[in-house]
Amino acid sequence: KTSRRKCSIKKVVLEHLKTWKIRNLPLTSCFCFLIWKIEKTNLQENQNTMMQQIFDKNNAAVEHVCHGRYKEARKAFKAALLLHGLVVEQQASKINDNIKSAANIQLETCPIPESTNATSPSLSFYMYRHAFLISTSEDDSSGFAVTETSSACLTAVLTFNLSLAYHIECDFECYASNPVRVLEFYKRTLKAIQMDSLNKKRPLRESCYRATIAMGAFMNMGAIFYEEGKLEKVENCFGMILKNKELEVSIRDNVLTNLFLLQERMAEERQIELCKEQERKLKLKELEEE
Repeated sequence: KTSRRKCSIKKVVLEHLKTWKIRNLPLTSCFCFLIWKIEKTNLQENQNTMMQQIFDKNNAAVEHVCHGRYKEARKAFKAALLLHGLVVEQQASKINDNIKSAANIQLETCPIPESTNATSPSLSFYMYRHAFLISTSEDDSSGFAVTETSSACLTAVLTFNLSLAYHIECDFECYASNPVRVLEFYKRTLKAIQMDSLNKKRPLRESCYRATIAMGAFMNMGAIFYEEGKLEKVENCFGMILKNKELEVSIRDNVLTNLFLLQERMAEERQIELCKEQERKLKLKELEEE
């Protein structure tokens, strides 16, 4: 009876193996291969489910930002980043070594409404108020697949969106809270973009996404430095943006407007320093005469 059962099981397994063009294996090897195939399929389905959850949480968080629900937005972005970290761990593990993304992902910019606070600095000094929505596409000619090498770009997208949520809230409050955390998140965004900068084989469309994200990060870091009075750092940030010769006209105009405001402020501060220096010289002269 046991022998007949083994033969029956082996027959079923071999029927499956014919589909994969593998024959003449011992029973133990057949079972090992079948279990490995099932585990791989389950991991593929699990990863695809997790990726869809990442996209859904990101897009829901962008919607929260648009409606001023910053706390909910931050919570959703952080959850998406946590899930993405688990997916990256799966891709790096040996058991999930050959699993690929089932579909390419596409990014779409979503403009965030201007601040309703009439005194918000961004109403005069431009910042990049566009978050990134994520969608999937079965078309290989658009978007890019989330693989171990390209996952840094998705990390950059999620981190930038989280940075923007913090920044827009900070801008609405006229920088009443310390923007150090916002700067730290923008720096993490740029670090994620630079992680695979040595990957020469990345698709052109993926490079375009990176350029847009980097531009937004530099623009907004410049806006924060401007509020902190670190004017040289502002100039450096905008200089990095202008190195891109393919900037959109509207973005280039915004950068040039910010640079004009920066130059005016720097001239004012130089004038103030000059006046202070003259006052110091007058006081020294008076002391010498006394």
